[in-house]
This record gives sequence, C-alpha cells and structure tokens, in this order.
Amino acid sequence: MGNVRPGGGSAIGEAGELNQKKLHVLYQVGAHLHQNPLATFVVGLLAGVVDRVHFVRETRGAPIAIEFAVGRAQLWPAGPLRVRARGLEMGDPMSLGSAIALGTDPVCVRIQGSGLEDDEAFQELLVESYEEVAAEGVTPEEKREHRAEALRQQIDQALKIYHECTVMLEEGDPARRSELESYLKIAREELRQASRELHALEEELAQAEQRS
Repeated sequence: MGNVRPGGGSAIGEAGELNQKKLHVLYQVGAHLHQNPLATFVVGLLAGVVDRVHFVRETRGAPIAIEFAVGRAQLWPAGPLRVRARGLEMGDPMSLGSAIALGTDPVCVRIQGSGLEDDEAFQELLVESYEEVAAEGVTPEEKREHRAEALRQQIDQALKIYHECTVMLEEGDPARRSELESYLKIAREELRQASRELHALEEELAQAEQRS
C-alpha cells in the first residue's frame, strides 16, 4: 500500500515534487557557472543525491557544506565554489566525489548572488542552518546512531583511499607523487577526525544503553 498522509496526499509524491524544485534551483546555479568545470561537476553530483540536498542560509556545523557564489558575490581568491567535508576543504574531484556520492550525510548548500534571494519558490526551500535539518523528526539517540553509522562508512572509505594511494605510490609514478601524497594527507586527517568522533559517540551510546 502506498505511503499516504492523513490529508490524502502521497508522501512519495510530495518528496518527488520537492526534489524537482531542488533540481530546478541546482540547474539555475549550473547555468550561471557553466564556464567553471568544477562547479558544473559539483552541480551534477548534487543532482544525483538531490534527496540529501538542503539549501541553507549558513553552513555552520554541516557535515558536507557547499557554497556557490555567482557574479559579484564571488570573492577573490575563493572563486565561485567552496566545498568542505567534515571541516576539510575539498578541491579535487576524487575526494569531492567520494565525500558526496558515497556518504549518507545531508549536503547543505548555500547560494549567493544568483538572484534566487528574491525567488519565492527558493525561499520555501531555504532553512537557517544544518541544525534545523538535523532536528527534523529524529530523537537525539537516533541522531547519534545515524551519525555513528555514517562515520563507520567514512572510515571504511578513507581506509580504502589510503590503501589505494599507498599501493600507487609504491609503484613509483613520479608524475602523480604530489597528487597521491595530497590524497593520503586528506585520508589520514579524515581517519583521525572520524575515529575520534566515533569513539566519543560509541561511549555516549553505551552510557545511554546502561541507563535504559
């Protein structure tokens, strides 16, 4: 039987309509930044995970934060795009694709200077920050469990990238040495941060289970 809300509307239908509105916004941004290959790449990634995309006024605290700046909103040297995943700046397609496409975290997108500030449909999609996204219908314990699972997946992915880069470095391709060392540095930092956060979360979950 289909997912139907008390008012008679289909929850699946509403989700599909919401995603179409999000896609419309993303395509508008893509049209503004079509001359920037990385920005175009990121818009394509976001379209593929549109159900996880949330438009925010500020990206503070978001596990994955993407900021688009169009026209006069672009500030040198940042350019039209800024991406952070778990506090780390992401500038290369490989790390960026892994963080967005292989994760489960919400992706918070901030858009400046595109004219969407005056768009009523866009304003309906806009929330204040990640805190508002994270608070929707989820208990604190469920949030911790979901975050712990996402961290485990992140650790697995970082270990995989670390192993692959180590093997490629040992094969000794001088042309890629600097690039691979950069990936290794990112993977090490992700492992360090994710492991520390996961350890703290697992302690909190264990304490909550003891209390119950």
